[in-house]
Amino acid sequence: MSAVVEPTESAPGDAAPAPRAGDARFAAWFDRDYPRIVGVARQVLDAEGATPASLRLAEELTVEAFSRLRWTRRRDDAATTALLCRTLDGCMDALVGHPGVLTVHPELLGPDMDPEPTLRIAELQGALATMRAPDRHVGLLALAAGYPPTGVSVLLLRPLDEVLERLAR
Repeated sequence: MSAVVEPTESAPGDAAPAPRAGDARFAAWFDRDYPRIVGVARQVLDAEGATPASLRLAEELTVEAFSRLRWTRRRDDAATTALLCRTLDGCMDALVGHPGVLTVHPELLGPDMDPEPTLRIAELQGALATMRAPDRHVGLLALAAGYPPTGVSVLLLRPLDEVLERLAR
């Protein structure tokens, strides 16, 4: 008796199982939001776009976030915001010990601040690590990525007043 298994042709009635509706909804969600989340993550990781490896890291962090939210039933804006927040949490880990510096967005400067202050990314990561997650997400988007407060408000689906409060912390 031979231990070799030979492939056989499938019968005409044998078809691959039909994709489930949940899989189709997930695929549509992934196709719609993956490029946007990768773009935001890359902006956080490398606002200047100077490091080509930041794109690959942003993609990996986004795929990881999608895999963690794979079985969520929601595919709406709230689910996308949760996905973005998970990705931002991954970005925090990637910024540990980052040697770069960034320029703080002009809208975030106080009246007695230097007109072009710079901030070491590793210091920003250290400061944000001590904050609650919602404050940390706002800080990453506004300070590391350079989004204006109105943009942060739209990305996180939060009122502008709340974003400004979190930035003040």
